[in-house]
Amino acid sequence: MFKVSGKYKNEKVEAAINIANSDVFKQVLVKKLREVSSYDMTDAKPDYIHRKLWALLNNENVNVIIYYPRNRWSKALAYFTSSKPNDININGYMLNRSVNSIVGTFYHEVIHLVDNRDMIYNYGHADNSSNGKGETAPYKIGTLAKQASEVVNYKSDPVVIKKPWYKRLFRWLF
Repeated sequence: MFKVSGKYKNEKVEAAINIANSDVFKQVLVKKLREVSSYDMTDAKPDYIHRKLWALLNNENVNVIIYYPRNRWSKALAYFTSSKPNDININGYMLNRSVNSIVGTFYHEVIHLVDNRDMIYNYGHADNSSNGKGETAPYKIGTLAKQASEVVNYKSDPVVIKKPWYKRLFRWLF
């Protein structure tokens, strides 16, 4: 089960947690996961990874922590670190996206958490480049979670991109 933790709060993150914790979402995701025949960069069978995932989410809390990196322009959406094994960290500057995308990020990071605990198989994606890694367990399950949340959250919110303040001021002046 996901829960918000830390000093920062955000409506989109809380909405994403509500979706990710809902039984309807989990049923849709289970159906999508059953269709997966294999993952790249691992010898683990999909069923093995899925059992580990559900065992974790059904028996433990995963803390979702919003953080603001020193580098304002960091491209990282989120990260998991083994020093805090029940936490996933979401970049607060990168929340200008749909709630469904945030749900996908939760599941991507939770797969890293599950992988970190597994002493038999590795099913990560090696480095931080996403090129050619769409079929690895973290990326594929994250994508399927996003798709499942789109089914459950059919009135998905649009991504609103605000222009920088100085461009709005310039347009207002002239």
